[in-house]
Amino acid sequence: MVQARSRFLDAGYYEPFAKAVVRTLESFAPGVIIDAGCGEGYYSTMVSREINDVCVLGFDLSKSAINKAAKRAGKNNPSARFFVCGIFELPLADESADAVINLFAPCADSEFFRVIKPGGHLIMGVAGEDHLIGLKSALYDDVYLNRPEKVSAPDGFFELSREKIKYNVTIKGKETISDLFSMTPYYWKTSEKDAAKLNELESLDTVLDFDIIVFERIKNSDESIRNNTGIQ
Repeated sequence: MVQARSRFLDAGYYEPFAKAVVRTLESFAPGVIIDAGCGEGYYSTMVSREINDVCVLGFDLSKSAINKAAKRAGKNNPSARFFVCGIFELPLADESADAVINLFAPCADSEFFRVIKPGGHLIMGVAGEDHLIGLKSALYDDVYLNRPEKVSAPDGFFELSREKIKYNVTIKGKETISDLFSMTPYYWKTSEKDAAKLNELESLDTVLDFDIIVFERIKNSDESIRNNTGIQ
């Protein structure tokens, strides 16, 4: 899966989404950025290379993914470092991060609150309703839209903004289509008969649909104001 994800992401299909994440982070000019569930380091490395004066720390439970992330960043990119570690127990001091990015990974609410500085930011990336609808149409007779969970502000945060990133792509080549399939949850849920349908495709048209949600960690004064006004 790590190899498939790396090949697919390197082909550039998710680049508009990745660049939107970078733009979001740039608006906060953060210093220490945590990539919680960083996988093979595609997003971490882009952030470290495109934003000046940052330190990016990527954490993932997969040793194979972390090895790939370190190689992707390379020796000449000292602003990105990667660690084999679960995101629910980060080896970081309290209030040591300016921002956490949490893309398509579980949200460790209380741990993120612990490590993010007051006034710092949590940037979440989640799949939208139409994400990969073309892939599902190629696999299944009965196609359904995603039902994204309603992402609300974790305790100690308030929602700052939401941005929709949605566009059409044509994925070319059987191997690239297979790579996309193998990095999705559908890989584990699809019968061999349905999965074999992809072998007949030389290209695949699909929608890529993402939501970027930004939360700000409440400062003490903000918390007092919110409590006094009854804001939830």
